Amino acid sequence: MPPVGRRLDGTIQGIAIDGRGFIYASGKFTRTDSTYGLAVWNGTVWSFPPETKGLAGWGPIAAVGNAAYLVFESKPTEIYRYDGTALVSIEAQANAFIFTLEGMGNELIVGGEFTAIGGVAGNHIARFGTHWETMAEGTPMTVRCLAVVDGALLAGGGIGGALITDIPGLIRWDGQKWIAFENLPSNRGYFNIIAGASGRIYAGGFLFPPEGDSSRIVEAFVAWEGSNWKRYGDHVINNDLNALAILNGTVWAGGRFHHPSAPYLGQWDGKIWNPPYALSTQAPSGAISVLNNRGGRMLAAGTFRAVSPDSLTLLSE
Repeated sequence: MPPVGRRLDGTIQGIAIDGRGFIYASGKFTRTDSTYGLAVWNGTVWSFPPETKGLAGWGPIAAVGNAAYLVFESKPTEIYRYDGTALVSIEAQANAFIFTLEGMGNELIVGGEFTAIGGVAGNHIARFGTHWETMAEGTPMTVRCLAVVDGALLAGGGIGGALITDIPGLIRWDGQKWIAFENLPSNRGYFNIIAGASGRIYAGGFLFPPEGDSSRIVEAFVAWEGSNWKRYGDHVINNDLNALAILNGTVWAGGRFHHPSAPYLGQWDGKIWNPPYALSTQAPSGAISVLNNRGGRMLAAGTFRAVSPDSLTLLSE
């Protein structure tokens, strides 16, 4: 697993790739003079925008065109844009936390627990192009994840830990309104990660048992494979599932899990998780926090020591 450039000393919370192929890593990175909240890879070297000195990237980050948008830990209700020359606020001023960002065309989609953002009544979700706009009536659920799959915008989340039975955990934007996915394995719980391609959708989160069932809450991996939703209960990863991404039709998952056949990083073959590496020599030794497909290769970020601590690593197919 070759690293991308020199070692990044610090913690990576999120990564985004712009239209030029530049990589933006959000987190907290130690340099000789201070710490920085953003690292930028231009294909040759890492740079650290001076405006992010002393800040820490919280996690939400996305690219639109040739710019990155991100949220800092000390300012979880504001969004900043970095275009390679300056870091500027886009005046989100949300009234509660922002949890997720996603680029879609020329717009930035924003999700979280807010009910107002950018001066509009964005009920947990809104968009920003040249100005802030609502997206229909929004959604009653806190939006924890966003993804564009086959050109369609998907949002996932839930309502805290409440045992809500009539609030869908996954919804789809049809250009005018939000549509709930039907026949999900359960609407009791929430989803925090989505990925998909070629008519397939994959989501991870926590599902509560049916009402009256005293079983424990479980982390779940569910899939839409063209005709119906399936919950792979016998193959649930037994700890936090932090990241999902698709590469050449194959699902990759990363997290803090200790699945016996694929610790921290796995590929789904439709039945079981398999390691995408030789376990004896290349298995990551710590958590994977982010996965992203970059030009036919998979980027993995986390606190593993397969190459070096707190690495951003390029994984071949």
